[in-house]
Amino acid sequence: MKRYAVLLFLLACLVKTGFAQTREQTTVQTANLDLATIKDAVSVSYLNFPWGEVTFSYIEHGTKGTYYGERTWPFAELDTKVPLTLEGTKINPGQFALVIVPGEDVKPMTLSVVQFDGATFVKPGNVFSPAPKGNVVYKKDVSFSTVDALSDHMKIDLASTGQGFDLIVNYGNRRLTKSFITK
Repeated sequence: MKRYAVLLFLLACLVKTGFAQTREQTTVQTANLDLATIKDAVSVSYLNFPWGEVTFSYIEHGTKGTYYGERTWPFAELDTKVPLTLEGTKINPGQFALVIVPGEDVKPMTLSVVQFDGATFVKPGNVFSPAPKGNVVYKKDVSFSTVDALSDHMKIDLASTGQGFDLIVNYGNRRLTKSFITK
């Protein structure tokens, strides 16, 4: 019995000191876009999730009985100081969660833009934080295209266009581009 207690104590010490951590910790990344005279008019914060093809396939297909296939994935926070339009949907300045809802059977994944107030949900090391509660201002089916380039971690870029900007998500060999209008 004493050996069992000693082993549990040692295991608890390893976990507390971080020696038991075997996977790389995610860190907060930020992409910013200046518009006209407004510095950081649009900002996106996200975690540099490591690519996991099997995990992402659970999300894409909504695989029943899997942790990733049955829960929402708030993958980025969008903060805007200017009004935006996304596929005809007006988005007022504010703080928003970009949330993927897994597919189901033959239904594709959906992308939701959820306005919320309060502290950010993007926390270092917290790969799947709960989606913040708030007002869903946009929700549409979405699919990532498959590309040749392989990104070992999630990367989000904001690229200026003539009418606004593209939000480009590169994750593994998947890419999602959403065009926002700022004018």
